[in-house]
Amino acid sequence: MRPIALKGHERSITSLKYNREGDLIFTTSKHPTFAVWHTENGERLGTYNGHTGAVWSVDVNRRTTEVLSGSADTWTKLWDAEHGKELQSWSHRAPVRSVEFAYGDAQYLSVTDQVLGYLPAIYIWDTASRSKSKPVMEIVGRNEAKILQATWGELNNYIYTANEDATIRIYDVRKGEQVKVIHEFGKAVTQIAWDRKRLLLLLLLKMEMPSFLMLLLSNI
Repeated sequence: MRPIALKGHERSITSLKYNREGDLIFTTSKHPTFAVWHTENGERLGTYNGHTGAVWSVDVNRRTTEVLSGSADTWTKLWDAEHGKELQSWSHRAPVRSVEFAYGDAQYLSVTDQVLGYLPAIYIWDTASRSKSKPVMEIVGRNEAKILQATWGELNNYIYTANEDATIRIYDVRKGEQVKVIHEFGKAVTQIAWDRKRLLLLLLLKMEMPSFLMLLLSNI
């Protein structure tokens, strides 16, 4: 199969996300706009314009009706996936590094950097009640290392973070606190992904050449 090159971003790519069906891919970069593409032929279908800083992270809900983005401008934004219209925005105290819808799409998480005297933090927000401007929960990081990415765990009860200090940290959402730290990697863990059955974690480590590592969830 011949690979398809997606050309259109003017600056470095920061993240990408397929929708559930796999026919669309959303890409962000160090530019304030981000894009959606058709995976079959690489056609650029549209651009989302509204941020004023680099867009670090993007996610799409299960029905591909709404898109979530997080930016260095300290805002997360919810968009109409088809028309590119901004539906809602949430302000943070620091640049937003990572965003992800919870299972069921009624909530989402955002992660902020450790800048301006603030420690890295995880926020949980309601997407269903869009009039709310305050998070449902704020979990402040237990160390000063940057949280590079966060992902929901089983039944939305846990959040797993990939961290610059070569750890994975696990937070219990019900308690609002960190419950486990895994020191096994030696290099920064830049990204976490799940397999389809959510039994395996696939990790990307920051090395001279990117390295992948799989972990059984039962071992964590």
